[in-house]
Amino acid sequence: MTYETILRDTIFPELEKGRPNWDRPHTEAVVKYLKEIIAQTPELKLDRDVLIIAAYAHDWGYADLFADGKPLNFDQVISRKKEHMRLGAEKLEKLLQKPEFDFLTKEQKKTRRTFSTRTRLFPRYSRTR
Repeated sequence: MTYETILRDTIFPELEKGRPNWDRPHTEAVVKYLKEIIAQTPELKLDRDVLIIAAYAHDWGYADLFADGKPLNFDQVISRKKEHMRLGAEKLEKLLQKPEFDFLTKEQKKTRRTFSTRTRLFPRYSRTR
């Protein structure tokens, strides 16, 4: 079983409970396009494994925040950004403890720092209203 299979089997069912018709297809598209970027830019020497894992998990935190299949407006999503980042980081940190992810270094597994950095890098999308 590959680590991508584990990511899909773990994350996708939860994304189905998140934002209707968005979280899973959006995540699938992010992974697809990321793989294309990596393949077309070998000169960048990107950390493929870390980026692929991040692509799968980037909206995982929304899975428990929005339910009942109700459509959401922009303000509802923005108001939950920080919580989604915290929840996603916690879930990913737990998942990366599985033996299947032992191929990653300790540095590669520093997820909380990566997720919380997004708040500082993109404050416009991270603020609550």
